[in-house]
Amino acid sequence: MAITGLDTYFSMNIEDIIITRGNNNSVTITLTVDKFSIQFKMKPVAQKIILRLRDCINNLIETYLPIFEDNVTSSTRPIPRVSISDGTTKVERRIINGGYNPQTTLDEDEFIRKNFLTWRPQVAYTFYESREQLLVANVGEAMTRRLQARIYFKTHPPLEISMGTFSQNNILARVNVSALRMKERATAAKVEDEIVAYDIYGSTDMGGQTYDNSPFPQRFIIGRSNAGYSHFVFQNTLGGFDTVTAFGVRKSTGTGDAITATIGGAESEVGNDFEESWEVNTGNLGTEQEANLWRSFLRSTNRYVIMPDGLLNRIVVSEYKSEYRRHEVNAFTFIYHYTQHDNGNVWQKQALPDFIG
Repeated sequence: MAITGLDTYFSMNIEDIIITRGNNNSVTITLTVDKFSIQFKMKPVAQKIILRLRDCINNLIETYLPIFEDNVTSSTRPIPRVSISDGTTKVERRIINGGYNPQTTLDEDEFIRKNFLTWRPQVAYTFYESREQLLVANVGEAMTRRLQARIYFKTHPPLEISMGTFSQNNILARVNVSALRMKERATAAKVEDEIVAYDIYGSTDMGGQTYDNSPFPQRFIIGRSNAGYSHFVFQNTLGGFDTVTAFGVRKSTGTGDAITATIGGAESEVGNDFEESWEVNTGNLGTEQEANLWRSFLRSTNRYVIMPDGLLNRIVVSEYKSEYRRHEVNAFTFIYHYTQHDNGNVWQKQALPDFIG
């Protein structure tokens, strides 16, 4: 008797799970995903039970929030445990909520050790009003991550700072790597020069050996801020959180229907379902990798827009157009709205000087 098929770290890449039995008697199968357990009774065919549980497992793994607070340097959470048992044999594995192209031949252990779980281009632009976070996964036992930042200034020599050490087993570690956070760290080190870029990279201790460039560096170049840009944070298909910036036009539209009642021959409005939406153009997508990052955003179900005050507001993308042609000018367009409708903006008042006509 054996159970095969639970052989990946990523929930979206789980293939059919095959339970081989010594007979064709009915058996109770137990699927456990962290605190959730499901039992179902099945009868083998030719002494085999084939389970197509990828979507079930993927939906049972809880989604999680990005880092909201600027002063949070990092956070960790356990990698969910998935187990399948037929009462005699039990198979367990840690599973990350995400996946990659199943046509890709990938050594997952090496990929996870050498890479942040991000789809960003390795060199990306960021802005002081934006938010950035990177995620590494410690899978298995006895893995220690040491993450570093190398900050580049306009005139001052580069500054090396620690971004944290993570030695817990089977965890996802998220690190706040926003430009504003880098500026705070540079100021704490008494460097007041202008920051132009920074790299986030690390080393991994595992099995008595230290691996440099593990993960490989992720470089951020600080761009010039513009109030017309739109910044979004989303959970990507590797389970981490990425940030994208739309440089194109953004416009607001309102739709809705009024709810009325007629009493005594007089009609009155008793409510309406007004909804404000925003149509956003990404701006020119110069490379296939940039287009792929935006496709990951459109595919996500856990997205946020960064508000002018720096807060994150969860959104739903209700419509999009994502055509991409090589060697041409390309841009995606999408429409989004907040998951919680607001009741109107609050505009702060202030004292006014005397009027002079």
